[in-house]
Amino acid sequence: MRSVRTKLIVLFVVVMTLTLGSFGVYAQFRLLNELETRFAQMKEGTVSRLKINLPVPLFNFDLENIEQIIRSEMPPLEVRAIYVLSSQDRVMAGILRGQDNALRPSKVMTEAQGEPMFADIYRVSPTTGVAPSGLAEGRVVVYFSRDLINRALLSDIARRMGEVLLVDLLLVLVLTLSLRMVFGPLGQLRDALFDLARHDTEDAEELPDIQTQEFSEVIKGFNQTQRKLKQVIRRRSAAESEARAAAARTAEAIVLLKSTQSELIKAGRLAALGRLVAGIAHQLNTPIGNSIMAISVLSDRLKEFQAITSEKGLSRSRFEAFLVSINTAIDLATRGLARSASLVASFKQIAVDQTTFQRQVFDLKQLVSESLVILHPMLAVTPYQVEISIDEGLRMDSYPEPLQQVLSHIITNAVIHGFEGRKQGLIHIQAQASGKDFLILLIRDDGVGIAEENLARIFDPFFTTKLGQGDSGLGLYIVHNTVEQILGGKVDVSSRIGEGTEFKLTLPLLSSETSAE
Repeated sequence: MRSVRTKLIVLFVVVMTLTLGSFGVYAQFRLLNELETRFAQMKEGTVSRLKINLPVPLFNFDLENIEQIIRSEMPPLEVRAIYVLSSQDRVMAGILRGQDNALRPSKVMTEAQGEPMFADIYRVSPTTGVAPSGLAEGRVVVYFSRDLINRALLSDIARRMGEVLLVDLLLVLVLTLSLRMVFGPLGQLRDALFDLARHDTEDAEELPDIQTQEFSEVIKGFNQTQRKLKQVIRRRSAAESEARAAAARTAEAIVLLKSTQSELIKAGRLAALGRLVAGIAHQLNTPIGNSIMAISVLSDRLKEFQAITSEKGLSRSRFEAFLVSINTAIDLATRGLARSASLVASFKQIAVDQTTFQRQVFDLKQLVSESLVILHPMLAVTPYQVEISIDEGLRMDSYPEPLQQVLSHIITNAVIHGFEGRKQGLIHIQAQASGKDFLILLIRDDGVGIAEENLARIFDPFFTTKLGQGDSGLGLYIVHNTVEQILGGKVDVSSRIGEGTEFKLTLPLLSSETSAE
């Protein structure tokens, strides 16, 4: 599954299915509680009415009235059978619901199915409110069935599964149509680039314009660049023909010049094509505005070149200068795209699916040591040292991978910013238990420190003191989010100019389940 389109469709379908499934589970839980509540109320109501209505006919042995009373409680399908017993536990009357839900008299309690509920029947004096004899006149046994609850739950599950499948099908259809609008123009541009690489520029056809505004601008810029290249090639061919006709005696030198000139043109064209193909391959990760800007710069340089050649004619030095300017513009565009890719990588760390992290029990000292092994290639080329002072046996039940990322960002920040301009420096990592539920992890450096006006902003996204020098300003923002949202702790920072900076991480030894959700 190497297709980006397929991966996007699968990702959206999985996310939608999990989301709808979560809502379905919650709805199923609520439906079960509601059905159970109704079932319990129906059971209590049925038994309560029987306890009120049966004492007198039971005392008078009025079997006909007893049967009428218990038959009146049989309409709910959950009631499978009702038996009235005398004080000697002899069945006096009973009604049984058959498999076809038909009611029939029965005095054999073993025929009944379901959950039995027993209740003693007392004849209560209307004046005193208690039984005259204090003894039960008999008992009533009601059998209740949970089949209706189970059928209702199964029906609800089937309905919700159908809804999920329908939503997934609609989502796949919508995504397929939507992505076609994006990948269709990209495919045309890709084919045009390959065609331009396989054929001479004079034979390459221009791309047709499309109605989408963003891609229309890109295609217009591509076609304009192609037309300028055609003009350059036509002028070059004309100049070569004139040179061969006017300098027959120096034919050998002209052939050599032509060969050299052809190699330079091909080399420049292939280099430009290689960078352009690399840029298109990253279209999804780069702002389209940057691509339009790069193409606009190329267009301006070609216009300038056209103006110069139309006024003064074409010479090799001018053509080489033109190629240098084209390569310079492409180099700037390439560096901008690389910068955008770096930002996209940082954005992915912020929006990562936290459910992919594996929770496990680990030794903190061992984890810190492993993190330093990973950072060794960076630290080995610096004069800075790292010391560890962590209690033995300090174990955590948490997420080791996010904690390693936090350590990496803080240590990297100290190397880049904390020790700037210094030939030596020390990073000290210390950890100890804080009570029975938490630990304190301190990462301290003896660097230049952080200015007071910047201290309150270091966890803000995109804040950096090295703006325009390759720093995205997202490292400590990622640290803050990871510690609080994934590890369930908090992070504090203190610093003094000239004395260094200390990051204090308060982390739970047992991470809560909700922190990674």
